[in-house]
Amino acid sequence: MAHSIERVHVTIDGVTHALAPLENADDLRRQILSAVHAQGGFLTVTTDDGRKMSILVTSATSATIAVETVHLSSPSAEPQRVDRPTPRTHDEDDMPFDLI
Repeated sequence: MAHSIERVHVTIDGVTHALAPLENADDLRRQILSAVHAQGGFLTVTTDDGRKMSILVTSATSATIAVETVHLSSPSAEPQRVDRPTPRTHDEDDMPFDLI
C-alpha cells in the first residue's frame, strides 16, 4: 500500500509559503473568499517551520493555493533510525590527541 501526504503551499502576491501538514486547502479557500467578500480580512496560517502568520487579504490580493502529493517511502511518519559509526574508544596507553 502506497503512503502519501498532501503538502499545501500558498502564494500571496508572488511570495510562496510552505504550510504545516495540518493546513487544509479547502479551509484556505474559504478564508480567502470570506476576506475578499468582507472587503478585506486576515488569512491565518501556520508555516512548515511552525510560524503563525496573519496575511491581509483584499480584493486586490493575488492568491494561489497549490497542493502537492508527496509519496512516502516508509509506511510510518516516524523518524527513521540512522546507523552511525561507533566512536573509537582509546585505551590507557593511547593518546587521542597530538603532543606538541
